[in-house]
Amino acid sequence: MKKFILSAVLLSMAYAFSADIIWRKYKEIITDVTISSTDNLIIEAGTTVRFAPGASLTVYGQITANGTETDPVILAALDRVSTEWDGIVINSMSGNNVFNYTSFNFMTAPVGSENGGLSIFQSNASFNYCKFINCHGEAGGAMKITGGNVTVQNTYFTLNGSPNGGAIHIYNDSNMPSLININSCRFQNNDGWSNGGAIYILDTPASPSFMDLNITRCLMFDNHSGLGGAVFYQNEGKINAEFSKCRILRNTSDWGSAIYARFQPFVPGSIPLQKFANLLVYKNAG
Repeated sequence: MKKFILSAVLLSMAYAFSADIIWRKYKEIITDVTISSTDNLIIEAGTTVRFAPGASLTVYGQITANGTETDPVILAALDRVSTEWDGIVINSMSGNNVFNYTSFNFMTAPVGSENGGLSIFQSNASFNYCKFINCHGEAGGAMKITGGNVTVQNTYFTLNGSPNGGAIHIYNDSNMPSLININSCRFQNNDGWSNGGAIYILDTPASPSFMDLNITRCLMFDNHSGLGGAVFYQNEGKINAEFSKCRILRNTSDWGSAIYARFQPFVPGSIPLQKFANLLVYKNAG
């Protein structure tokens, strides 16, 4: 499948950050924190960060969470009663945002924000060996992706919820070509009560650029939705997609118990090549 080469601004340009902000061991966040476009937030291995209700983290610069298998980074709520905080927004053209062995817990996007628990807007980001647990949003319980160069691999999503995309909401609305890779992830017991129990993918007729989307080697089970127990996918001619080597089982929905897909329901035209290959789909109900 054709792979888009992203703008050199995103992929190859070197950036100089004026300040490194380092969080280590234990930190409490009482109010909103913003990382400016010239700053670099580093969260050291073994660090626990707890956010007060209503507190959020917004990144315009760069964030690196350096968790390891034995010393993960934990992002969670400070209030053990309400257990909610306002999540993370990454809107960064100035760096590569990396999360290794990071656990995201109880992020809840503010009402009216149209965000996910963690929202990525036209940014570079990678997630490796992470966990998203009990996160909720208006567009993606765990994560909303609107363009950029994003890789999510070896990551576990469970007990997340959103009207559209119980775990992940992907929306093609970027000013430049996007590359989204979701590889070797596990989606369990997520609820996209309207569309997409695990993953919701929406292309729009007005999308200015193409998106290259690859979902490979994933396991999706026991998710629920109204349309698409595991995946809801609407293509308006601007997404090149590959779904391959995935196992999709025991998901439930009213329509499309495993995958609910529709192509250009609003604007007639040509559809880029789509690849659905080596999918093991069984015991889904709806």
